[in-house]
Amino acid sequence: MLENTVWYLEDVRDLAKAVVAYPRPRQQQDRTGFFVSSYGGYGRYAKRTLVPYVPPGLNFGRDEVDRTIRFLFLALKRYGIVEQVRSGDVPGYQINADALRWLPGSGEERPVDRTRLLSAGKIPPEVNRYFVECYLRFVDLKCVLEAREHTAQVASEDREERENRFRTGDLPLLFCSPTMELKVDIAQLNLVNLRNVPPTPANYAQRSGRAGRGGQPALV
Repeated sequence: MLENTVWYLEDVRDLAKAVVAYPRPRQQQDRTGFFVSSYGGYGRYAKRTLVPYVPPGLNFGRDEVDRTIRFLFLALKRYGIVEQVRSGDVPGYQINADALRWLPGSGEERPVDRTRLLSAGKIPPEVNRYFVECYLRFVDLKCVLEAREHTAQVASEDREERENRFRTGDLPLLFCSPTMELKVDIAQLNLVNLRNVPPTPANYAQRSGRAGRGGQPALV
């Protein structure tokens, strides 16, 4: 790890202040910070890398991964790579500016990195090619894509109008909150997409069961 603490300034535009890193999972009350634990990508990488070296019969689960991560932070502190800037049961660390090595770039243009382009709001043309062609075909076929919201924030007269259009098939798609479960004639609804997991199995059965009434096939 220590040999890899080198940053090349080939593509730096704006320097940002280093955030405080904590060797623990993010908690609900946390507003800022960088959290490194067995639940994140680095934790999964550490487990995948270290498991082959664990003696047979010994467990290497989340607790062991978290202890390993805390130990690595202590090692980085000992060698001056990071400094402890927050106290507590799990201290916070920040990178030590004296540990950075500033090296000039080679001047060569880096390969296109789609992740960095997307985060900067610049989408490479090849990423959207399929969708552009797809939308063009919809235009050629004179298809109309329309969806409306059906939640408690929508006025009652608008909800009723959308329910009627949805029932007749004039409106093909509704984005709903659980309000759709109450007093709504869904007619021949054949597809339900649950954006997240309902709180209980009963809620799941209720919401997914909105489709497939009357014996027709349904997809959830």
